[in-house]
Amino acid sequence: MGTCFLHSGVSFGGRSGSSEKSRYLSPPCKASNLIKRLFPITQVADFECSCLAGYRGRYCEVNVNECDSNPCQNGGVCLDGVARYSCQCPTGISINQSINQSISQSINQSVSQSIDQSIIQSVNQSIIQSVYKPPISKKEGDVQYRLLHKILPSQEVLHYIDRTLPKTCGWCGPSERGTLLHLFFQCPSIQPALNLLHRCLRQLLPELTLTFETYWCLIHHGRGRQREKVDLANYLIVSFKASVYWLYVHSNFKDCLETWKYRIKSKILVEHRYYQLQNNVPLFLKKWDLCNIFQITDNEIEWIL
Repeated sequence: MGTCFLHSGVSFGGRSGSSEKSRYLSPPCKASNLIKRLFPITQVADFECSCLAGYRGRYCEVNVNECDSNPCQNGGVCLDGVARYSCQCPTGISINQSINQSISQSINQSVSQSIDQSIIQSVNQSIIQSVYKPPISKKEGDVQYRLLHKILPSQEVLHYIDRTLPKTCGWCGPSERGTLLHLFFQCPSIQPALNLLHRCLRQLLPELTLTFETYWCLIHHGRGRQREKVDLANYLIVSFKASVYWLYVHSNFKDCLETWKYRIKSKILVEHRYYQLQNNVPLFLKKWDLCNIFQITDNEIEWIL
């Protein structure tokens, strides 16, 4: 083993340059290059071995079996060594093939974790300009933007910021976690509003296949789609999400459908009044009267929504 010098200047089994000299028992450590906390002979039971790679135990007497984690793939036999292992591959499979298949499995496991990031990258290219496009307001666009980039706080996050806020879904109670997916898509309390949103989208863009990605990431301005209809459809989606966010971030768990309808009506009334003052009601109708959510009689709005 040799001599293990301590920071105090006292050496094992010999003398040091220090004026205070003490002798110690022979080290009990097996595969070790250092003994920590050496004490005089009367306290020799108090020590610690620093094991070499591949060994463990109080005295470093146990050879670690690197094959315990089953590192070999494709039926290979693991051969344990000291701080290493090797794989004996079956006939017909080379080491390179085994390594490549192991890498492939690791890649496949990480693919599902990177799907959301891939969606975000595609959104950045083709959708992000629609997030703040009128009639979507700045505050509504912020909700959509932060939701796409995973920086919108869920109820669970808000609870850790302010313990007075609920951690679970305020509509469903303690039985459901307040995750973003639940709050914006799965919660039973928002389904009436979500169903109305789907009906409006089908009315606006009957050729569009409604999917979760469509709802979560907004609608592309594709060929053959009327721009005004796409803008209005995206406004309906974003305003719905903004309504849900406003309700749960203020712990005001009211009827989501009525809250969302009130938001839409308020927006349309302001826009209608503006175009009235501009003597340009036809432009207002071109912008808004696209999914039969209201009728105008004598310059007054009658709601179908």
